[in-house]
This record gives sequence, structure tokens and C-alpha cells, in this order.
Amino acid sequence: MKNFKLTNYKFAVGLGIFLVCFSMFTTNSFANEIILSHIPPLYVNNDRQTPISLTIISRYELIEKASLYYRRIGDPTFLQIDIDRSEIFSNVLAFNLPPVDEISSGYEYYFVIETAERTTTFPTRNPQTNPIRVRSKSPSVSFDQNFILMNDETVLQPNQDLIFAVSLFPIVKEVDFSSLRLFLNGVDVTRYASVSPPLVVYKRDKPSSGNYNFYVRAIKKNGQTIESPVWQYQVLEKESFTRNFPFDMSGNASLTTNLRDISGSEESVFSRTSRNDANFRLNFNTRRNWFLMRSRLYLTSYESSSKQPQNRYSFQFSIPHVDIHLLDYSPDYGSFLLSNKNLRGIAGRLYTAGLSLSAVYGQSARALDGKEIVVTETPTMDFDDHITYSKGTFQRNTTGIKLDIGEREGLRIGFGFVKVKDDLDSLEEKYYRIVNQHEENDLTFLTSPRDNLVLGFDTRLSLDNQRFIVGTEVAASIYNSNIHEGAMSKEELEDYLEGESLPFDPESLDKLIIINQNVEPIIPGRDNLAFQVYLRWFLLNNMLNISYSEIGASFRSLGSPYTQNDARVFTVSDYINLLNNRLSIDAGVNIVTDNLSEQKSTTTTNTNWHIQSMFRPAANFPYFRSGANFSTSSNDLEPMEHDDYYESYFLKLDQEMQAYNFGIGYRFEHFPHTVTSVDLSYDISEDKDLTEARVFDISRDSYRISILNSLRGVPLTTRFRLSTSRHKENSQPESATKNFSTFGLKNEYIFWNGFLTPYLDISLHTFGEHNNTLSRYDLGFNMRPYAQTSINTRIELASFKDKEFDDRDYNTFGWHLNINKRF
Repeated sequence: MKNFKLTNYKFAVGLGIFLVCFSMFTTNSFANEIILSHIPPLYVNNDRQTPISLTIISRYELIEKASLYYRRIGDPTFLQIDIDRSEIFSNVLAFNLPPVDEISSGYEYYFVIETAERTTTFPTRNPQTNPIRVRSKSPSVSFDQNFILMNDETVLQPNQDLIFAVSLFPIVKEVDFSSLRLFLNGVDVTRYASVSPPLVVYKRDKPSSGNYNFYVRAIKKNGQTIESPVWQYQVLEKESFTRNFPFDMSGNASLTTNLRDISGSEESVFSRTSRNDANFRLNFNTRRNWFLMRSRLYLTSYESSSKQPQNRYSFQFSIPHVDIHLLDYSPDYGSFLLSNKNLRGIAGRLYTAGLSLSAVYGQSARALDGKEIVVTETPTMDFDDHITYSKGTFQRNTTGIKLDIGEREGLRIGFGFVKVKDDLDSLEEKYYRIVNQHEENDLTFLTSPRDNLVLGFDTRLSLDNQRFIVGTEVAASIYNSNIHEGAMSKEELEDYLEGESLPFDPESLDKLIIINQNVEPIIPGRDNLAFQVYLRWFLLNNMLNISYSEIGASFRSLGSPYTQNDARVFTVSDYINLLNNRLSIDAGVNIVTDNLSEQKSTTTTNTNWHIQSMFRPAANFPYFRSGANFSTSSNDLEPMEHDDYYESYFLKLDQEMQAYNFGIGYRFEHFPHTVTSVDLSYDISEDKDLTEARVFDISRDSYRISILNSLRGVPLTTRFRLSTSRHKENSQPESATKNFSTFGLKNEYIFWNGFLTPYLDISLHTFGEHNNTLSRYDLGFNMRPYAQTSINTRIELASFKDKEFDDRDYNTFGWHLNINKRF
């Protein structure tokens, strides 16, 4: 116990020194800070992906990797979407959330940005327990048969003009036509249409071949939202050599190149970040009656034999009741078994009505040698020159099987197991362990080979067209952190356990799992279990989500690496539509508690409450939104006396975060020649460390205005944005204040019905204690020279000025090119 306290005391002192140094470092190195901005979407789509974007206000050229972590509301684990350096060609990073497959669902997500020097998250504080939340769209829209299609010719010949016309004559007096929206393939194209009550007319000259889906949405004067059926138009292809093929094929190819040159003084740490990169994507699908083949190819200039695979190759073959995947594939066997993990190997699925059997085998990591390091004699160290090695990576193999019984609409039961094991023979010994020259049995492991087995069971009951869903997931794991010495004999293991009798022989199970002193746990129990129960219910315009999960301290799943072990998570949230959809409220609480097995000296609890609301009195009125978020993080460490006081001083956790947001927006439809949307918002937040250490006390407030202006009859769009915020650190002797402001203006003009769209994007940023500046000018265009072919190119000029350190100034020149061809 004394050694334990002494260790904690040293840790506490070290932590205190670290915090002081960290505070000084962050104060003096603000020029390196990654500043992020993000506006969440209003809702996520049920039928297609939802695009979201993250804006990097400063230093985006330093980014090595950007990641989006997301999960369905109520799930215990996050999934991950990565963007590597070759795909970062501007300060706006684009991600896509998958469609939600349940009406009472939504997503929680956060961003992680990595540079060579630091990792930045958004939200900044506790992103895992305080993520951004966005719900699925309310299914309360009514479908109305009073939309009358005026033209019946829905199959068009090549080079024929497309004209879509719909009449609302039966309900012309009931509809607020300023709220009317026309959607083409899910995109709002109202400003290109002619709206003359009761008619809505849209025309496109000589469209490219393909399918065009139209639907109309409007709001009645009584506040009810109505939607038309979906009408599909087909434009036939011109004669080509592919028309005579005995099978249907489709796909797209995309080539992206980025050139970036950064110039600065020789003293600037940013002057050596110039880089060139490229990537190529090819998706190819072919179908013939009952046979389907899909292939995906992704090649990047960052592929290297010294790194984990960056390129991706995948092939899928499907015939009735059989799916086969080759090379890169990411199976989903549930939250605890296998999720969000790319495997390079083979996978298959055999299915019939009410039965599905899936299996997979592949590599989740390839073997990588470490580096050879020559250590030479120095003036302060007297020894002979010798060679040492940095650690390498073992090849990691994954095997999984999943059996599901039942239908998606009804009761479904699943059983599965996943085994992940490092191949000890894939790496030379010098890259994973060091033998002491004086004592042969004294080993230092640079890295250790691991073995993991997870068994899982899940149930899911879906009723009322998935409006009511209840389910469970249970998993048990056995994890070995070092299998180098192999399995122990029964006698050796019993001696290690101080005479405790074992009901099994470890050596007889080595094909299933290697058991030795590094197994966690040797005797299975509650600590190596994980389970969750969840309820999703759409009832009376309420989208209710309740989930509860416990993940034991010894539970490890290498196939689902983002599972947080030793945690109890309770989540309840409700999304309510009131006043005939005029008022929506999203509220909930998330509570995370660790130390389930009481192996640690303290228990930490993170609690987050949130409420968001939006109110639109009527279709032609402004909308109002507001929200609040309260988060606390604390542990149960009690203050101690004398020397132990320093330990409690630094290890005591008691933090609080409060955030409030308000906004108002309006779409001005009554101007004669323009349609203008204006959105104003104000945010205020405060983060506090309530312990005596008072490590931080930060207050923030920000204002944002965005204006989107579209001319009627002229395809010119102007986007204006202005934001300003202030960050104040109250815990320092003299409060440090950092100011941020952004001005943005983007103009784009569409020539010849979308053939050419040039644009100019200007953004000016001021930030930091010394009002450093970053100016960026993007000049580019989108072009569609041929059917289903697009070209996007852009030149970027940027200039950074550090008002305190001139040697940190730099200029950036960049050129981006993307060519995309669909076929």
C-alpha cells in the first residue's frame, strides 16, 4: 500500500508539472492551434446519406488525418470515417452520415483532427460523452393526392428537353405557395422552377441520360406539411458500344490531384509542409439477370510498404441467396463482435427467408518491420557503438462467424464469434523484444503479440413497420496481451494462481485461445462481459430512445476497437413534435460511470443533459431555435491530510460545462427579384474546473450571421457569412482573451444550364491574443463538358501573418483538380 501511495504521489507531482507546462505551452504556441467550425444539419435523412462538413479556419495544411466518429443514438460504440492527407485539398472537409434505417433514430458524432504535433477534437470538451446530436426527419409529413401531374411523357429520347409540370388546383387556396419546394433527385431546385399558382413548371434543356425523380413539398396555411408522390422520368442513352453488351453495367471513375507549395522564412516550422498527392477511385458494377458484381478500387500516393495499407481493393459477387466479398471489406457483426474494421481477405453470406449465415477471414493489420537505429558514443556517455531497433507490427488475422435467425420485421436472434490473433512468425524477433546481454531471462518487449476471442448473442424485435424496436446484445471476451511464450500447462497455471484448481487444461485450448499468465481474465466472470439493451419507439409524434449498457473492465474486442471498457452507460432521449409540427423539442440525458469492478481507487461519473428546440409559428414566419447543454465530470476521491493532500489536490476531478445557443432565421420570398435566407445565432459556454487546482476556467461567446441570396431568373448565388467569438481563460492570473472572427463571401454563377459554374470564395480570419490573420482566396469552376462527366478545378492563395513572431509568416499556393466520369 505504501508503494501504491508513493507511486500515486509521484504521479500527482508529475501531473502537476505537466499541467503547468501544458498551460504555458498552449499560451505561447497558439500559432500551431487548429481552429474548427461546424454547423450541424437540421436532420439526418432516412433514404440517403446526409452530408456534413467541418471547416478548418487555420492550419489545415498541417493535417495528417481527419476522422468522423459517429453512432446511432443509444448505441455504445462509435464507428469511424477517415479522410487521409491525399483527400484534404481545402479547408472544408466533407463527410457523409449513412441513412438511418429506423424512423425513431438519429446520430451522435464528433470530429478528430490529427497533426504531427497534436490532436484536436470538435466538440473540444469531452466529445465522447458530449457529442453533437442530430435526429432523423420527422415522419409526420402527410402525402396528398391533390398534386396533379400535367405531362404524362416520362420516357424521353436523347437530346429531348425535359419538362416537369404539376398543378395544385384542387388545393390552391389552402397552400402557402411561398413555402413550396421542388426536389430533383433529393436536391432543392425551386429557384430554377417557375411557380405561378396553381402551376409549378421546371425545364431542363437536353439533359444527360439517366433517371430523374421529382417531388413537391408545401405547407398549408393551417401549418400542415404535405408532400406529393415521387414521379420518375427516364432519359434514354445514346447508342454506344456498351448498349450491345449482354449485361448491364454502371460505375464511375474519379481522379484527384493536389499540389500545394508553402513558402516562409527558414525559421518558420511551417515552411516545410509543401506536398503533392493524388488518388484514383473506380467503382464498377455489372448485372445480368440473377448475377451481380460490384468492385471498388482506391489508389493513393500515400501507399507505402512501411505503413498499414492505404489502397483499397474490393469485389462483391452476388447470386440468389449468396454474397461473396474479396479483399477489402468491413463486416458488421454487432457493436461488440466486429464493427468498423477493414479486413483484407474473404467474406461470405448465405441467406434465405428467415436465416442468414455470415463468415469472414482476413488481415486487419499487415506485418511491418521496425527501424534499425545506430547508437553512437557521445561525450557524456562512454560505451561502444551498437545497433538497436524500434518496434514493428505483427500481422493480425481475424476470423468471424455470425448466424441470424428471423426476419428484420419481427423477431430476430443472432449468434456469433470473432477471433483475432497476431501471427508471431510474421515479425523478426529483433523488432518486438530486447534481450538483456547480462541476464538472458530479462526481456523487454517493444510490442507484444495478442490473442482475442469474443462470443456474442443478440436479439431484436421490430413491430409496427419499425416504429417499435427493442433489442439486446451480449458478448463475452477472453484477451491475452502477450502470447509469445505460448500456453502454460495446467500445473504451471495452477501454481501461478497459488494453488487454485482449474476445471480445464490450457494446453488443450491453444487452438481456440492461448492461455497463460497474460490472459484477462483467466477465470471468466462478469468483468469480461459486455451487454446492452435498447428501446426505440415512435409514438404520437415522439421518437423515444432508451439504452443501457455495461462493459466489464476485462472486456476486450480487437474486432471492435472503439468499445469503451469498464463503463456503464445509460441514455434516454426524446424527440417531440408539437403544435402540428410547428414546435420540435429534443431532450435527453447521458450518464457514463466507470470502475465497475472497483479495481481503481476512484469512480468517475460523466453526466450530460441536453435540450434543443425549434419553433416556426407558420410557414411565412421566422423560425426560432434554442438549446442548452449541461455536462459534469467528477470522481469520488476525498481530500486527504498532510503529504497525501498533494495527491488528492491533483487527482480530484470535478469539472462542469454549460452551453447555451439561440438562433433565428427567415426566408424572404416576397422580394420581386431575389430569394434571401438569413440565419442569426448566438452561443455562450463556460468550462470550469471546480477543484482547488482550478486547472481551467474558460468562457466563450460567439455570434454568427449567414446570408444566402439567389436571384430569380438569374443563376447567381451569393453566400455571406460573418462570425466572431471570444475565448477567455479566467484561471490565469491575468485573464487571457483570444478573439476569433471570420468573414466569408462566395459567389457562383451557372452558365449554360450547368455546363460551367465559376466561383470565387473569399475568407478572412483574425484570431489569437495578437490578432493574427489568415486570408484565403479560392478561384475555381465546375464544368460538365460531356454527359455524366464533371471537372472541378480550383486555385487557392492563402497568407498567414503572425503579429508577434514574423518568422512564422507563410504563404500558400495550391491547385486542386478532380475529374469524375460516370458510366
